[in-house]
Amino acid sequence: MDDTYAPADLIDTELIDALRVRDDRHSVVRITVHLLAVVAATSCAVLFDSLFMRLLSICFLAFFMATLFAPFHECTHGTAFASRRLNNRFAYLCGVFFGSTWHGYRTYHFEHHAFTQEPSKDPEISADPTVLSPWPHSLMGWVVTLSGARLLSTKLKLMGNAWFSRDSMGDQRPLQETRVMSLVWLVVLVLAVTGSEVARVLLSGFLLSHIVLGLWLSAEHSGCAESGSIFARTRSVRSNAFVRFFLWNMNFHSVHHGWPAVPWHGLARLHDLVAPHVDTHRGYVCLYLDLYRQNTGARRL
Repeated sequence: MDDTYAPADLIDTELIDALRVRDDRHSVVRITVHLLAVVAATSCAVLFDSLFMRLLSICFLAFFMATLFAPFHECTHGTAFASRRLNNRFAYLCGVFFGSTWHGYRTYHFEHHAFTQEPSKDPEISADPTVLSPWPHSLMGWVVTLSGARLLSTKLKLMGNAWFSRDSMGDQRPLQETRVMSLVWLVVLVLAVTGSEVARVLLSGFLLSHIVLGLWLSAEHSGCAESGSIFARTRSVRSNAFVRFFLWNMNFHSVHHGWPAVPWHGLARLHDLVAPHVDTHRGYVCLYLDLYRQNTGARRL
């Protein structure tokens, strides 16, 4: 895929080249902290006696598991690490936590970059552009979208279909990876049913992580233009340091689409340089509050 989708004269070429530099150190530290956060939240959910603290720990676990999508996504682009091997290995590992496979996601995602918000071509919305491109028009639509129910349903179908597919043509790696991943979660499910507290916590985190994914991923493109500049078809959210850390700066989504070869640690600076050209919201809560006010205001007229 191309390295640049934004106007070529917006930022100096030499600066973009400097921001594209990849290194292992930044991502090794970040992924280590992220995985330790998953372990810590799981341990707390198992060890705490207080129901409130257990539930709170599971909520944090769901957040940490969902946001592993950020390094997974970065590894898919090959920008998280300078080492190709590290990108591949961590893409496999991170994908298991929220139910996605690297090879299957890569083709799908690169088409999304090439045809962002184009109703007939963008795989994120082409299945039903009238539902998946705009903001929902009904309360049930909002519940389904922001709960991540569609994401979870799609993943479960893919896991099930992988065992019945007889397609012997093309690249078999996505199919094989999906079968392995589904086995992992099947084992977790069996252990949860048979009494493993750790398995129950992990399964709860997996299911709840899709609410986080629904809230996060809907903010990236929903309601954006279906044509025009890449900045018109994407949205960025500033958010707080904690969220930015675990999203690996992917809240600056517009500049990621503008320059997809720039690693996560260059996105904040890149955003600051082009902020006047980008649709940016103060935070995810502010974004959805603004949408609520707009919708309720529209109903009163």
